[in-house]
Amino acid sequence: MIGHILQWTLSGIIGLFLLVLGWVVNKYLKPWLGTGFKLALARQIVVIADDVTDYFVQKYPENKAAEWFDKAVDKIREIIGPNEISKEVAKRAISGALARKNHKLLGPTR
Repeated sequence: MIGHILQWTLSGIIGLFLLVLGWVVNKYLKPWLGTGFKLALARQIVVIADDVTDYFVQKYPENKAAEWFDKAVDKIREIIGPNEISKEVAKRAISGALARKNHKLLGPTR
């Protein structure tokens, strides 16, 4: 009889410990592990945006960036994957690439 009570108590304590351990891992360890992937993806997006803007600047040297901007957004999403990057992020990546190069195709600044 006492063995059964001890067994039930011990299994309850182990279950509670696993529950608390899962909560701690989910709250503190999981976000920390995901930052490496996000940082690597962000670095890839920057490099790809630089290459794509270089390509379109060379392909359309006389045109303003507004004329090929949407094509560049679609190209970045095609390379990385439409599920991995939103249009808004691709637009910011292209704008950042052009700004880093201080390119004349950006048009007048405010």
